[in-house]
Amino acid sequence: MNLIEQLSKELSTLHLNDFEKARYIYLRCCEIFSFDSRYTYASFFDDDKIRNKILNNRFNPEDIKDTRCVCTSFSPLVKNLIDLLTSLNSNVVYINKHCFLILDYKGKEWILDATLGDIVRVKLDLPTQGFTLDRLKLEREPLVKDIDMSLGFGNKTNDDYTKLITGNTLTENVESIGKILSNSKAKYHFSDVEFLLDEVLGCSGYDGDVNPYIGDKYDFHRLIHINRNDEYSFFDISKEDTEYTLKRIKRIDYDVYKKYLRHK
Repeated sequence: MNLIEQLSKELSTLHLNDFEKARYIYLRCCEIFSFDSRYTYASFFDDDKIRNKILNNRFNPEDIKDTRCVCTSFSPLVKNLIDLLTSLNSNVVYINKHCFLILDYKGKEWILDATLGDIVRVKLDLPTQGFTLDRLKLEREPLVKDIDMSLGFGNKTNDDYTKLITGNTLTENVESIGKILSNSKAKYHFSDVEFLLDEVLGCSGYDGDVNPYIGDKYDFHRLIHINRNDEYSFFDISKEDTEYTLKRIKRIDYDVYKKYLRHK
């Protein structure tokens, strides 16, 4: 994917000033990229090789082959795109092991920090929290909100998603979650799936397991066990082909996953 060419073409159809373009670039990169869960869980395997490879990766915006990222690859990419497609100045700031972007606009320093949640919120059409003048302020700045309204973005809330859980039983509720996932842009990468489940739907604790189960080839699973109110059912959320899906499984399959997959 030639991201410069793609975004240039998209921006050519819009009538945006430079700050609005920077906001658009941020939103589109959040839509396209996803946090690389392998970096988080490489410690399970003492896999310093993959961890360092991910940490040191830098994207060529004219030739994107893999859309998995961490802050040290995402922030420089966004800076590169803003530098190329606008006249604004921006800098990547490193604090400990985390980095983000500082964007100068009319004498104010805007913080652009997507990998702490916005990289998924955008896919879910939820308001962002990492494009701000104040890290402690979770609401969108009025200027950003106005831009988002003009772009048709940020119209949903967490409640809009939880209202889609419509079952009459716990088992049916979980099946509803599967439908939400299947209709979501957050179904392609595990980090996005986790955010949808835990931060938006708040359903991490059905089986008491908050952490994922992981195979030796970084195949991620979330296991759900219903054993309440005379209900007894088991589910697995894992990747099939290119998408994560929720499927009902047998007790023996659930026990095998629990026994042989790694978890905290």
